[in-house]
Amino acid sequence: MYRTTAVLFLLLIAAVNTGTVWHFCETFTWDRFSTFRHQLSGTAKEVRTSTAADGKDSPQRQQEHQLQVFFNKIQRSPLKRYGVQAESVLNASTAENRWLINLFGFLQKAMGKNMVDNAGSYICKRPNGNLVYGHIRKKQISDKNTPETLRKNLRPVCDLFRKLQRQNTPYLYILSPERIPPDTCEILPGIVNHVNESMDAQVQVLQENGVPVLDLRSEFRKHTQNWDDLFFHTDHHWQVPSGFLAAAQIIRIIKDTLKLPEDRVLFLTDIQNYETITEPKSFLGSLGTRTGETYCGLDDFVYYVPKFTTHLKRSAVKRGGEPKLFEGTFQECLVFPSRKKFFRYDDTYFDGNIGYQTIDNAEGSGSVLVIHNSMAQAVLPFFALHFRHLVCIDPRYSYTKTIDELLQEEHFDYVITLY
Repeated sequence: MYRTTAVLFLLLIAAVNTGTVWHFCETFTWDRFSTFRHQLSGTAKEVRTSTAADGKDSPQRQQEHQLQVFFNKIQRSPLKRYGVQAESVLNASTAENRWLINLFGFLQKAMGKNMVDNAGSYICKRPNGNLVYGHIRKKQISDKNTPETLRKNLRPVCDLFRKLQRQNTPYLYILSPERIPPDTCEILPGIVNHVNESMDAQVQVLQENGVPVLDLRSEFRKHTQNWDDLFFHTDHHWQVPSGFLAAAQIIRIIKDTLKLPEDRVLFLTDIQNYETITEPKSFLGSLGTRTGETYCGLDDFVYYVPKFTTHLKRSAVKRGGEPKLFEGTFQECLVFPSRKKFFRYDDTYFDGNIGYQTIDNAEGSGSVLVIHNSMAQAVLPFFALHFRHLVCIDPRYSYTKTIDELLQEEHFDYVITLY
C-alpha cells in the first residue's frame, strides 16, 4: 500500500509542476511550513506593532495570515498524510525500495531540482554535480557550534591529552577534511553548510587547551588544485587516494618521534609501489542512496593494494561479536572487495565499521593507538604497513574495551585521534 501511495503522490506532483501549487510547494516544503508556523508565533508581537492606525492589519500581517490559513488547510487535508507516508518510504534505502528511490530521483532530476528534502536538512546538487548536505541560511550560529558547547564536547579530548601528558605519551588530534571546500559556507543561493566554521572553532578550542592539532584541510590545500577531486561526488567521505595522501602526511609528521626508518617511510609513501584498482561506475555513496543513481549517477571506486610482499596478523571485533582472526598478506587481512551491486566505502577495507581491532606487522616500528570514525577507513590500512602494533578503536561501535581500559592495559608510543 505504501508503494502505491508513494507513486500516486509522485505522479500528483508531476502533474501540477507547471502550476502555482507546484511553485508554492517548491518554496514551502512540509518542513519549512512547520518552521514558518513557529516563526509566526515567535514574531506575533512584532507583527501586532505593525497594525495601521485605523485598526486594520498591515499588508505584511494580511499576507502572513493568508499563509497561516493555507498551512492549516494542508495540515487537515489527506494530502499531508499521503505526503508523510510517501516520504517515509522514500527515505528507506533498503534494496526492495531501490526502484522507488530511483523513480523519485528521476522525477527530481526531470524537474530540474537541485535540492532534495532530507529530514530537516537538504541534499543539494552543486553546479558540478556533487552532492552535499545543506541547510536554509540562518542569521544565528547553530547551538552545536557555540564556544560553550564546543568546550563541553571537546572536554574528553582535552582530558585525554592531559592524561597522556602525565604518562609522557605523545598525542595528536587530526581533523579530516570535509566535503565543503575550506573558507566556503554557501553551497547554493540561500543554502549553507557551516562545517568549516565549526572545524575552525574546534581548532581554536583545542589550541587554547594546548592540544596538538593537525588540520588536514590546510595540508590538502598544498597538494590539490581541485578540492572536489578528493571526495566522491555521491558521498561525504573522501576517496581512498585521499586517505593514502592523508596517511603519508601524518606519517611524515610523527616518524621522528616513533623512530621510523626514513628509507622505509619513503618507500611506503610512494604510490608507485602500489597497484591501483579501478572499478568504473560501481559506487553509490550515502547521499546518493537517498536520491537514487538516476538523480546523481555513480562514482568510480579506486583503491590500492601493495605490489611488495606483506605479512600481517589481525584481530577484529565487530559490533560486540567474537574476535575474527586473520593472518597473511595485506589483501588477505584487510581487503574485502564488494560482492554486492555497488562497492561500499566502509566495507572495501576491513569489511565494515569495526569497533575494536589490532594489526601486527613484524616489519613495522612503534605501538600506536588510533581513536577514529569512518573517515579513517581509507587511512588505517596504510598505517598498518608502518607500525609494529596498531590498535584501532571506533567509539561508535566499540562494545569490547574503552579507551581508558586500553591505556591501562598497554603502553603506546603514540596516540592519535582522527575525526
